[in-house]
Amino acid sequence: MFISDARATGTRLYAKQALAIIIKRFIFNYRNMRGLATQILLPAFFITVAMTVALTAPGFADPPPITLSTSMFSHLNQLNTPVSGLNDYKLKNSSQIFPLNANPYDLSETIQYPSGIGSTCLLNNPYMNETELYLNNLTGLSCDKVYNDKYQPNSIDDINWSKMFENKRKFFNRTYPIDTTSENKYYSPCECSTVQSRFVCSTFSKPQTYSLITNDLVLNITEEKNEILYYLYTADNHHLDRYGGLSFGLTQDYVPNKYPINKDNQILHKLAVKDIARIFTNHKGYHSLPIYINIMSNIILRANLPFEKGLPSAYGITTINRKFELK
Repeated sequence: MFISDARATGTRLYAKQALAIIIKRFIFNYRNMRGLATQILLPAFFITVAMTVALTAPGFADPPPITLSTSMFSHLNQLNTPVSGLNDYKLKNSSQIFPLNANPYDLSETIQYPSGIGSTCLLNNPYMNETELYLNNLTGLSCDKVYNDKYQPNSIDDINWSKMFENKRKFFNRTYPIDTTSENKYYSPCECSTVQSRFVCSTFSKPQTYSLITNDLVLNITEEKNEILYYLYTADNHHLDRYGGLSFGLTQDYVPNKYPINKDNQILHKLAVKDIARIFTNHKGYHSLPIYINIMSNIILRANLPFEKGLPSAYGITTINRKFELK
């Protein structure tokens, strides 16, 4: 019998040890076929079947894209949107409105245009010259579903381009009255009842309302001094018909009154803005945040649209939610 005196070391030693372990496991499994079947063969078989079924099964169809607008809530109730314009409470801390931007009155006025809020219904021709507004003058994916046939434009200028162009001088020379605010005008703070375990709320006056062409109901709360408390104390009165609100004429106190000094520097305009508008949203209404951002974007677009572009109600921004598939 020949015995080598050379001792295995290094890589050769690791290779012999690995081979010995493999031979040991082979002999063990050969002598115990049941263990081999239950520990290795059956799990491998079931994993193969599961992967085969998963790869051959038909996939789920992607949901269609959703156009985000207030018409999404039209099947529930008439949607209420409170709007607060410029009043004496906001004006006392306000600097002179920047002349190159649309003022708060122009912004709030666009809500009453034939396009309403958002872009659900738009005029099909920016240079139309009509005296009456009908459904066939409008375009939009869901306009026919929410169209309010009782709506009438505030002015013929809103649907007649020629009249609007003739009256543009009057438009630039307009003066605007400032509404006077008061405390607790459209809400009443509730108190705990000492007799029963419930809240007791006194009655309060309702804000002025008007319907839009999209059948949305606008609540004018400009005369309310504290609009945040209004939303808080009237939340129980609007469970399914109020998912957002709009506020105009606000200012940021940390921005200087005459900012920017160089009016032509666009970079400075992007750094800070003195005059701002605000949206309120209710998270219980799905998609309410992007919907009201879209509404405010449409308001800013129409208020700043040049006269030569035609009727503002023919222009709009549409927000579409598409599924983002992760692979």
